[in-house]
Amino acid sequence: MSLLKCLSLCSILALTACSGDLSPLASTTTTTSTTATDVLSGQVTQIGSGAAIAKATITLTAPDGTSRATTTNAAGAFSFSGMTTGAYSIQAAATGYVSSLSTIAFPVTSYTVQLTPVGASTPDFVTMNLTGTAALNVGRTSQLTAIVMLTDGTTRDVTTVAKWSSATTTVATVSATGLVTAYTPGTSVISATFQSVTGSLTATISK
Repeated sequence: MSLLKCLSLCSILALTACSGDLSPLASTTTTTSTTATDVLSGQVTQIGSGAAIAKATITLTAPDGTSRATTTNAAGAFSFSGMTTGAYSIQAAATGYVSSLSTIAFPVTSYTVQLTPVGASTPDFVTMNLTGTAALNVGRTSQLTAIVMLTDGTTRDVTTVAKWSSATTTVATVSATGLVTAYTPGTSVISATFQSVTGSLTATISK
């Protein structure tokens, strides 16, 4: 092969390689999947029937006193993002219903607000029952649940809104959401109060 033909062939190969490098790049989109751990989801329902209440106004007040509001959808659902750990107050108001004001300790997975129709008799809370493992070894934890029964026969889970306390905190403590932590052998009465009712159980801690 002559030198001229060799040079021509090399030029063609180089041009082809360059053309390939100059082709348009494919469009790509990177999606990062995250788990929403700062979101409070809830629902507003009618007490007794459990029917969803749409267009209810939910006002959330943060621990620092700032407030924001949203409206429930057709299924009575609502949500707030950007939540941080702490105690929040939630006010729910809807046309034809008695407004409700409650306090929750975030994080919680979900929260249900029950409203009473205007003019309807409001059922009273009768008893509270605490459930969960009460016999623990030192260093272990147990999640308790607080359920109240009303005069109309219905029940309500108030675990996240009840006020919890431990009689002997050196033996065991309880968080704002009912999580018991065992520290030293002994016993301690764990109590939860919601409005006019209180429930309790004795936590027994072993080595």
